[in-house]
Amino acid sequence: MALPGVWERYKQQFLENISDGFISFDRHWNVLHVNTKGSLLLTSERDVQLGTNVYEHWRFNEPEFFAQLRQVSESRVEAFFIEYSQRLQAWFEVKAFPSEEGIYVLFREVAAFVQNVQLEKQYFHSLFEQHPDAIYAMNLSGYYINVNPATERLTGYSRTELVNQHFHMHIHPQDLPQTKQCFEAAAKGASQRFEARIRTKTGEIIRMKFTNMPIIVEGSIVGVYGIAQDITQQINCARHGHPLRVEYRILRPDGEERIVLSQREVNPDKADPTKMFGIIQDITEQKRTEQLLIESQQRYQSLMTYNADGVTAIDLTGAYIEVNPVFERMTGYRKEELLQLSYSDLLGEDEVAQAGRIWDSFVKEGAPFTLSSKLVHKEGHLIDVATHNIPIIVNREVTGYFTIWRDTSGQKQTDEILRQSEKLAAVGQLAAAVAHEVRNPLTSLKGFTQLLQHQFPTADQSYFDIMKGELERIELISGELLVLAKPKPERFEQRCVNQIVNDVALLLESQANMSAVEIELSLESELPPIFCDENQLKQVFVNIMKNGIESMKDGGKMKIASQRRAQHLALSFTDEGCGIPKEKLDKIGDPFYTTKEQGTGLGMMITQKIIQHHKGVMQFESEVGKGTTVTVLLPIEDM
Repeated sequence: MALPGVWERYKQQFLENISDGFISFDRHWNVLHVNTKGSLLLTSERDVQLGTNVYEHWRFNEPEFFAQLRQVSESRVEAFFIEYSQRLQAWFEVKAFPSEEGIYVLFREVAAFVQNVQLEKQYFHSLFEQHPDAIYAMNLSGYYINVNPATERLTGYSRTELVNQHFHMHIHPQDLPQTKQCFEAAAKGASQRFEARIRTKTGEIIRMKFTNMPIIVEGSIVGVYGIAQDITQQINCARHGHPLRVEYRILRPDGEERIVLSQREVNPDKADPTKMFGIIQDITEQKRTEQLLIESQQRYQSLMTYNADGVTAIDLTGAYIEVNPVFERMTGYRKEELLQLSYSDLLGEDEVAQAGRIWDSFVKEGAPFTLSSKLVHKEGHLIDVATHNIPIIVNREVTGYFTIWRDTSGQKQTDEILRQSEKLAAVGQLAAAVAHEVRNPLTSLKGFTQLLQHQFPTADQSYFDIMKGELERIELISGELLVLAKPKPERFEQRCVNQIVNDVALLLESQANMSAVEIELSLESELPPIFCDENQLKQVFVNIMKNGIESMKDGGKMKIASQRRAQHLALSFTDEGCGIPKEKLDKIGDPFYTTKEQGTGLGMMITQKIIQHHKGVMQFESEVGKGTTVTVLLPIEDM
């Protein structure tokens, strides 16, 4: 019964002694338990008070971590992932588990893990390449996907010649049924030992002892490993009394199983041919090492193949020596193409020099480093990426780098939207202040100007007209600022968009006629109504159509069309005006930016704000000298 009290007493000491960072939260993101390593991830401080709420801090400072952990909290399903912390400039392996109170989180830096995987890969590579017996790997269809040098020496075929060939090609016809049966059994999970004859490249027939075993990755069989030993000499030795080498398993009295290698020869004096002399060698540890290296290779391949980010390995010249499927999809190149390229071949022209300087600096120190750059896709467009580079250290020397690539294009778009939102907020505050300070004295100025005009009827009336016109312009600007700062109350109702467009077209018909502009409507019938504020949409359509009419100085045609696109209604407004240069399209909607001589730069900004509030999108296409098309997409579903 004292166990809970003992646990509470020693809990913090236990958490401090574990090698991983540990944090636990309740369902409202209040800290319940945390060790020192966990504190650093939370706030970069060594001490975090229990009960601290980290919701806002993590949501803005660690958005990727927060998104993953929130999913665990909401789904109540444990998760394992590798995530990069921009604030700490490090990759972390994270395990998150739901609990009764909320969630538990364990994490550790992944750089050391990657280095350990590389070391294990070296063990496997050394075993594979240096093993005196033939070792090969086949896919589930029986085609070779890799062979070691011993296989090349044994068969006379090069690795290039063997890869993608079927094992049927080399088995003696009389031994083929048994070989196929053993392959199929191994492909189903049962290791097999058998003997069969093969034909070498020179036509020589040799007898082999085979061991086939399944390749299991993430619990699934993905292929078959094979180890083959030439036993032609052993067979001949047995027939003629020469030395033999045999591996087999023995069971010791204490129940432990050992693997031994027996080397034997017939009694040399041949007086008694039934006796043999031999040496027995315990090779159990060697076999265990071989198995560990096979498992290490599987873990390494899992890290490369199933990583959510692009992963590459490059040598000290910058040439790619390994890439994973995500990096292939990210760049548009196939693996075979990437292995012919170098690190700098995929960087933008402005990035190569900077990357070269950073590369030279860090390679000398063998230190990990993080770099943001632009990656050139095979089709030519640029991709914003963040890379984390980890040295590959072999025998205490840097032989290359692992690079983890993350596409940050989506994050940059999110950041840009946030900056635009901040601009809107700032302009809204400015609008409120300006409107308040300007409108009151403006009323007085208009009144006194009219009074002076009546008192001095002999004065040049054009001066008074100019003054009143400019005052009205100031009033117009302050009015638009007020709309921006304090929008009118919203009244969202089900409305037919075609009817709203017809009303606005009728309203602007006289202005269009005066400008020699013809309004042409092409509205799809039976469009579903949408949930909207009719007056706000009228304001949007009036603004777009007036801009189009004013852009056609010599007259023209304004085409307005509506149609359904999946779950959106699309309205397009196309004019035949002067057009907008490409470099100015991205600035449309920025505060006080206008392409008109008498524009305020606020109309289109208000228009975009209204459409965004309706959960819609505005798109602009323009060609100088030919005209502009503005497309408004509005959702059909209820808001």
